[in-house]
Amino acid sequence: QDNEEDLHNFPVSELIKNSGSYPAFSTPAKPVSVKLPLKLAQKVGNPTCYSSVAATKGFYGTDKSTAIGNSYVCYRPDGGREGKWVAGQIRYIFDYQGAMTMAITRSKTYVGPTPDPFAQYVAAEFEARTVCCSFSRDYDIVAMDQILGHAARWELSSEVAVVLCLGRVSVINGIPY
Repeated sequence: QDNEEDLHNFPVSELIKNSGSYPAFSTPAKPVSVKLPLKLAQKVGNPTCYSSVAATKGFYGTDKSTAIGNSYVCYRPDGGREGKWVAGQIRYIFDYQGAMTMAITRSKTYVGPTPDPFAQYVAAEFEARTVCCSFSRDYDIVAMDQILGHAARWELSSEVAVVLCLGRVSVINGIPY
């Protein structure tokens, strides 16, 4: 049973004051027993798998975790710091060639009767995109340094979703920018 007194003594002012700082997720990744799909296992072998791993702001998890929102990410499939990012969902996290790596399925590209309404704002650094709700069946093998950050995902219909790359979102004086 919750102790009501704990809620009254919760340091809300501390939470607000530190809302812009996010310490790295400190719980070490715990190995889990997972059988990889054959197509993926042929690429990466039989690595040690994990259900979650530390991120700069919180943690990344797989689509099977209880915090499914932590499985939505934006990343650059070709690596590097420049170029277009894609949105996807982490399906597997594993140690591959000595580095924490993820198998991610990309959000399918939106092809609709009208152009992506968010495309005009990308140059102004509002990094949102319209995508399909479904994901590719192929896996991108993605190193941690290719991930820009979490993605906020809103399904507008059974076919269309909007993703916002949260990798550049900051909190200044309690207001997200």
